[in-house]
Amino acid sequence: MATIRGIITDQAGKPQGNVQVTATSDQSGAQEQPVMTDAQGNYQIPNLAAGNYTVDVRAPAGFQNPAPRQGVQVQNGQESAGIDFQLQATAVPVQPGSMSGQVTDQAAQPQGIPNAQVTATNDQSGAQE
Repeated sequence: MATIRGIITDQAGKPQGNVQVTATSDQSGAQEQPVMTDAQGNYQIPNLAAGNYTVDVRAPAGFQNPAPRQGVQVQNGQESAGIDFQLQATAVPVQPGSMSGQVTDQAAQPQGIPNAQVTATNDQSGAQE
């Protein structure tokens, strides 16, 4: 049996965890059980019969699917390493918007605070805080 392994990164070289990778036999068309990358972006598809495979990545939200790697050759008892992929971010259109609201105290009573500044921020996932 043989193994295909590699790493998935983004265009900045940051490893991408929890990305699905699949190998499909070029001879039979049989698809192997998909595997997921670890937190360091590494994946390993073990227990492959000798032959040629197409390796495909299903990119997570915010990234484009990279082109499959075709003709990855594996031989019994050997490992094909370095079958790496780099994910490219999907362009996200920016929509102009506005926010409005009212400054209140802890009892939800309106407070007349002249020139109050309010800042909207996003957490790491992009959600409004």
